[in-house]
Amino acid sequence: MGTPHGLHDIVLPEPVSWMPQTIGWAIVLAILLMVALVLAIRMRRRWRANAYRRRALGELDRIESAAREADPQIALADLPELIKRTALAQYPRPSIAALSGKPWLRFLDESYGGSGFSDGPGRHLLSLAYGPRDALDVTPEESGALIALVRQWVRRHRVRV
Repeated sequence: MGTPHGLHDIVLPEPVSWMPQTIGWAIVLAILLMVALVLAIRMRRRWRANAYRRRALGELDRIESAAREADPQIALADLPELIKRTALAQYPRPSIAALSGKPWLRFLDESYGGSGFSDGPGRHLLSLAYGPRDALDVTPEESGALIALVRQWVRRHRVRV
C-alpha cells in the first residue's frame, strides 16, 4: 500500500554502534585503565607515606595558636620534640636519636636544603630543648620565623637514600 501522491517513507539506517570495531581499541582501553590504576595506587601510597607530615603540621598549628594565645615561650618549648619525632618517623632511628646541638641543626639544614637552622631562627631550637623554660628569650618575630622555618622543614625535607 503506497502513500498518497507516490511518496515513500524515509528509511533510516541503523544507528552507529559506540562499541569499537577492532581489538586495538579494546587494548588501548585496557592499557589506559591499567595506567589509571597504577597512578591511583601510587597516589594512595604517597598520601599514606606523608601521613606523618600532616600530623606534624597539625601539631605545629596547635603550637602556633598556643603561642599566639598564651605564653609563647611555653608553647615554643614543644617545637624541639615535634621536629625530632617528625625526623624519627622518616629517618633511621640510630642516626637521628643521638643527634643534638650543632650536628642536629646541620642535619636539619641538610635534609631540606637550607641554612635556617644553623644560621637563622632555628638556632633557638637548642635553647628551647635544653635551656630552662623560664629563661627563654625569643621575641614574637623570632617565634613566628621559627614556626615558619619548622613548617617549611616539615613540608620540604627529603630522605636521601
